[in-house]
Amino acid sequence: MNRDRSGEENVPQPVQAKNNTVSVNGYDAYFGTYSADETAGTLTTHLEGSIFPGNVGNTYVRNVRVLDNELFIQLETATVNGTAITRTNIFSRIG
Repeated sequence: MNRDRSGEENVPQPVQAKNNTVSVNGYDAYFGTYSADETAGTLTTHLEGSIFPGNVGNTYVRNVRVLDNELFIQLETATVNGTAITRTNIFSRIG
């Protein structure tokens, strides 16, 4: 979720970046089936539902790795102005 969601409501981002879903009003949510390829270190998700209907049916591949008690999920994409970036989500196991 975009921390600054003060802009217009219910407006998709203007450009869908390669290998990234479209968000609505700074928020992104989806669900679907997935498969993991441990050898390649990838997670492939096929979207069955999404906050943005145009995402439904798309498939996205993410690089994944586990280090100690943390799961790293990364994707290569771009900002709306085309600048290449790598987004990283880190999930930590607690307890």
